[in-house]
Amino acid sequence: MKKLVLIVAAILAAPIGATGDWVQDNMRWQEQQQQIQNRQQERVLGYSYGADNESIRKRVASEKAQAKRKRLDAALKELEIESSAVEDQYNAEKQRVIEKYTRILESINAE
Repeated sequence: MKKLVLIVAAILAAPIGATGDWVQDNMRWQEQQQQIQNRQQERVLGYSYGADNESIRKRVASEKAQAKRKRLDAALKELEIESSAVEDQYNAEKQRVIEKYTRILESINAE
């Protein structure tokens, strides 16, 4: 019976950890790509209008902050949706496993 409980626990725990790493890697990659684009944009603006122009630097910083907020909001919304889907999937699988092993235990007790 203890082995059965350990097997069920291992099955139920597996799907949760698998999605988090991919999401974090994807978010890190997107952030790196955005930083590269921002540096390129800064260079273009700096060379076009003069690197000493403070208003341009402030505008670029403001645009970057706004873009970052939008990306973070979108990523948070995506994570909430994905988290909800994973939780629903986990609960459905958990219920299925419980029902399966309940039937097995009932059949053993009936014998």
